Amino acid sequence: MNLPVLLKRIVFYSLLIYAFYSLSVTTRDIYSLSSKESEKVNKITSLEDQKEKKNLELNYLNSDEFVEKEARTKLNMKKENEQVYVVPVESSSQNSASDNVLGAQKSRSNLQKWMEVLF
Repeated sequence: MNLPVLLKRIVFYSLLIYAFYSLSVTTRDIYSLSSKESEKVNKITSLEDQKEKKNLELNYLNSDEFVEKEARTKLNMKKENEQVYVVPVESSSQNSASDNVLGAQKSRSNLQKWMEVLF
C-alpha cells in the first residue's frame, strides 16, 4: 500500500471514531438533561400543590368561621342570648387516688379478686 491511501484510511477511521464519541457524549447529555427536567417538573408540581394547600388554609384563616371559633376558644367570647356551660376538670389529687385504686387492683391475684367479689 502506498502512503497517501494509508493516510486517508487513518484520517477516515479517526473521524469515524470521533463521530461515535461525539454521538455517545451528546446522547448521555440529553438523557441527563431529560432526567433533570423531569425532576424539576415533579418539584414544580409538588410546590404548586403546597401553594394550593396554603391558599386554602389562608382562605380558612380569613373566614368568619375561623374568627368566631378563635374568639370562642381563646377569648372566651359568646353570642348574645347564648349560655356557656363550664365542665369542671378533675383535679390531679382525684386522678392519683383513682390510679392508686387501679394499681392496687392490678397487684392482687385473680383468686383474691374473686374472693372479694364472692365473700
